[in-house]
Amino acid sequence: TSNTASSNTTTGTLVVTGGIGATGTIYAGGFNGNLTGTVQTASQPNITSLGTLGSLTVSGTGTIGVVSATPLRTAGYAERSIDIGYFPHTTANQAFDIRFGNNYINGNIEVEVTSTYSYQNATGIIRKSISVGANQGTTGVAGGAFWWGPSSRIVEANGPAVDNFYIGDLEWDSVNGTYRITIYHTASSGNSILVNIKAFGYTAVDNINSITTTAFYTRSAPTPSRQYVNYNENVGIGTAAPVSILDISQTNSLNTTTPGRTTGYGLHLTAPSASRDLAVGITFGAGDSDAGRTAQAGIYSQFSGGYGTKLYLATTDSYATGAKTRILIDHEGKVGIGTIDFSYTQMDNVPNIGSRTNNRLFVSGSVQLLSNDDALVVGRGTSTFYKDEEIGFGWGGGWQMQDGTYLRVRNNKIIYSTGYAALSGTINTSPVGTYSASGNSIGSYVLGNGRWWNTGGGAIYIHILLPARYNQNNSLMWCLEIKGYDFAAPRIFNMMIGGYVTPPSNGGPMSRVAAWDATGAYSPTAYYSSNYARGVARFYMADKYYASFTVNSIASGNGDVIAPDELQIIESSSATI
Repeated sequence: TSNTASSNTTTGTLVVTGGIGATGTIYAGGFNGNLTGTVQTASQPNITSLGTLGSLTVSGTGTIGVVSATPLRTAGYAERSIDIGYFPHTTANQAFDIRFGNNYINGNIEVEVTSTYSYQNATGIIRKSISVGANQGTTGVAGGAFWWGPSSRIVEANGPAVDNFYIGDLEWDSVNGTYRITIYHTASSGNSILVNIKAFGYTAVDNINSITTTAFYTRSAPTPSRQYVNYNENVGIGTAAPVSILDISQTNSLNTTTPGRTTGYGLHLTAPSASRDLAVGITFGAGDSDAGRTAQAGIYSQFSGGYGTKLYLATTDSYATGAKTRILIDHEGKVGIGTIDFSYTQMDNVPNIGSRTNNRLFVSGSVQLLSNDDALVVGRGTSTFYKDEEIGFGWGGGWQMQDGTYLRVRNNKIIYSTGYAALSGTINTSPVGTYSASGNSIGSYVLGNGRWWNTGGGAIYIHILLPARYNQNNSLMWCLEIKGYDFAAPRIFNMMIGGYVTPPSNGGPMSRVAAWDATGAYSPTAYYSSNYARGVARFYMADKYYASFTVNSIASGNGDVIAPDELQIIESSSATI
């Protein structure tokens, strides 16, 4: 027969108005139209292509073999683009919903929005990815039937579109009984908008086929209304196993005194110019203060071609104000705590010991050391320190308080001054202790109202330690004049004691001692103390109750001027010390 093509059910080489029953094989080059009836076959394992089928039924135990490794199912990928049109011009807070119906949504949905120029430039793109697992919800019941998520993030945000549109999250609309994503218009001009929705997952085709959109209605966008690219999981740079939101792994050695120009330490921030006091930094915000979008603390680096760099550390006590500088490290290494003002007077005068250095730490406020054993230490080796109830100097001297009454000299050091010492009040020498006299540069001592008392009365020896220096002849000749008032006697006493002493290197003997006592009651004398390696003048008081005396003059037979602190007065119940 001739081969005449068929274009409908009444034309062609063979036209059959009834059914065709065949026990053999039917070969066909193709069907020009869809099959509207039923195709029955006992065995057909290699159907290589199927058109659009309204339904396909497999009866018995037969199977359909498809040239693909993936079983046939209503799943996979689908997408749809919708031209929404124009938002109302000069109308703020407009929105519309993309509805997915009350269907299962399992997998991932992506929503893209873009626009053009209409009243203003709104070109660009915002793309949001939403991963979700949801069953069918119930109308009138809030929350929908999410069994996982939704978890969403902005994967692309570029161009002026980010200032005109906002893509909401997938949510359940309990009033209308549908899942929806709201698209917000964050401008008030008549922008057009084109939306593209992609679905990937086992319900993708159903989800895309179910999409409808609503008319524009009034609904304000969430704040902040500008969307940025974000990531929900930990990000690792240099590591495949990040343990925090951002984990940077970088290995590099460090020159601890001069790290220099090397940048490979994990994070490097760059200012566009170092000539205009520009700055870069890391800032920190609180979520309940402008949604975390304002700086409430920070680390800032300021650059200048004129001086170098400065580093600022800031915190705040006012969210309305924001970050405030608390610590500044300037380009020379000076540190300011509570201040950025480094102007100062270096010292009140030139130091008598050593030299002075430039100040490096500036504090506006007090410094609190919390432990009684904490100290401020100055110098290396034999250092000066300042701690609770004690100030110590490098040579072992200083001051200390052991109780609430006495300010004591550390290690019984001698107080020395070439000027006068003014004391207001009473000098109390009880309990027994060592005290230095005061006087002037020509060697005349005035102890003032040096007062010793014992309310119960009692005898006491007064020991006066002589100077511990000698002339070139290795000798010291001395003479003391002592005048006072014995309250218990009562009487005024007047005595003089003199002698000759050699230094410890020569055995330290005391010789040529002479004494004069106007009353004959105080037994003045002198002796050498091996404990102090000093010559000692001594007199005795039968009752020290409210006694006082002064050393009116000191003379050295060697012609030397004796300094005011070269005498010490010690009281003791023993005849020698």
